[in-house]
Amino acid sequence: MKIRGIISLDFNFHAHQTFALLLAIGLASPSPILRAVDVPERSLPIHGPFEVSLGNLSNSTGGLSANSEAPSLVGTSGSSTTSVEVEPPGPQTPKPTAKFLASTALSGLDPGIAAGNKYLLVSDNANGVAVYEKTGKLLGPKPGDVFPNPFSILSLFSKVKADIDPLLNMPSHLPTDFPREIKGYGDVRIMFDAYRKRFWIYAQAKNELPGFTTDRKIVHHPNIKVARRNKAAVAVSKTEDPRDGFYTYWWNETIHNGDCSVYEGCSDPVFKTSGEGSDYPRIGISPKYFVAAAGVNRRDPTFKTDTVDRAKAWEACESTFTTQDGQLFKHCGPFYAHLMVVDADQLSEGCKQSGGQMRSWPILRALRRCEKLPDR
Repeated sequence: MKIRGIISLDFNFHAHQTFALLLAIGLASPSPILRAVDVPERSLPIHGPFEVSLGNLSNSTGGLSANSEAPSLVGTSGSSTTSVEVEPPGPQTPKPTAKFLASTALSGLDPGIAAGNKYLLVSDNANGVAVYEKTGKLLGPKPGDVFPNPFSILSLFSKVKADIDPLLNMPSHLPTDFPREIKGYGDVRIMFDAYRKRFWIYAQAKNELPGFTTDRKIVHHPNIKVARRNKAAVAVSKTEDPRDGFYTYWWNETIHNGDCSVYEGCSDPVFKTSGEGSDYPRIGISPKYFVAAAGVNRRDPTFKTDTVDRAKAWEACESTFTTQDGQLFKHCGPFYAHLMVVDADQLSEGCKQSGGQMRSWPILRALRRCEKLPDR
């Protein structure tokens, strides 16, 4: 099946130097089409900062204590205890200066790595983050402190969750056991910021975890179609040493996430509803900005799901989607890439600068002054 791609670029350079980019992908026609679409910008409220100290952190599931020995060193540069398959000639990455086994407190799924000047962070997909010295040993606490290492993502974003949950704005008539709070995190991303000497941690905060929704539930509770909530949970270390604590924040990972539970949409003519799911996040850093992007799947909630077969079709993205200008997408869509750009200095400093601005350029979104919310 061929991919139909629509790329829309809109450059507006006014007082705030606004940049907007929309990437929409659907499965409809055999050839790519480049179109210019005038889409208004959206705002991106940023919630935080919520300060996280060592006392707020707890060990990752099955985690090691801060004083536990690191896993045995497998080898150092120039030596190896295992045979390595010979690769064909060509450009090669530099040989590692040290090789070690990651903590068993991490799941090993979708691992991430971030190398700072002194420390190394390793994460798994959803459970925790481990902090190592460059020698491969788990970093211990400072004198007189306790440092859970690896620490759990749940504890890192506990204050974020406490702020998100009352604001999820869930629709009515959901199954009794349907999650009305953030139940977990996924797609953890980590990065070292060489400009500010900080570590960044990004995770998707979700109310609906894989395997919860069934076709039969959708038949009897169609409001499930607008009940998914995806938030971006972001942490930045106060210094290059993660033991000094973090500032944490959150914002909507899809446009209007939780704002509208009406199937036909609310006031926004383009991004109408709030039950869309996001996936595959990416993060980056520049001298001025922290950048995140996620792909968003747009299932049409007006598609009737009054039978199990039709509910299966909706879940499998076999429902059609018609845009405002009459374009028909046979398999959901049009998907879009949500680009979120915020002022990295403001986030890394806890939004404490007098008169500072928290700028954001998510796709089709406008700027907003940073509002420091009360810590919880």
